[in-house]
Amino acid sequence: MATLPPGTDKTLIQACIEGRPGAWEELVRRYSPLILAVARRSLRSRGVPPNTEDLDDICENTFYAFVKDEFALLRQYDDRFAFTTYVGVVARTQAGRFLRRRRSGMSDLDVQEVPSRGLDPAVEAEEGDLKTVLRETLEEISERDRHIIQQFYFGERDYQQIAADLGISPNSVGAALHRARERLKARLEARTRASF
Repeated sequence: MATLPPGTDKTLIQACIEGRPGAWEELVRRYSPLILAVARRSLRSRGVPPNTEDLDDICENTFYAFVKDEFALLRQYDDRFAFTTYVGVVARTQAGRFLRRRRSGMSDLDVQEVPSRGLDPAVEAEEGDLKTVLRETLEEISERDRHIIQQFYFGERDYQQIAADLGISPNSVGAALHRARERLKARLEARTRASF
């Protein structure tokens, strides 16, 4: 495993932007505890008892926010200020978005519609219901999981492209996609049980 140069957060951030081996993993290792602590405080301050799954979702969404758009948030960081403060602000923002989505049921997804195939209207209505359930259930998983599923199944992007989006190695995409599918499946099964 490649070693990273010792030094400041600025050095680590630049290494992440450049895609240096081990840089992203080190950033995740270094800042996960802070993000989880901020997420926990944010949920409690809004009267929501934090649970592991919600905290993990917020943490994943925060890291996804940093890699999104070719590390745009990392590129915008002003090193005159503490990076811990910057990470805390992003984590609080993601916690707020997480709670707003949960309360409002609003979707920030753009799941493509499957074109009509000229089926019987009753069959098309049933398929429409299934699409609605899928769209609603996708909203219940983390932003990172949604992105992986959406890009792979609806955006028809390959592992290399998804890896570039997320700032991870292509070899990690398969495992990430599997975990995302498992979490989606668990939520779908929970919805099915609740409907009976």
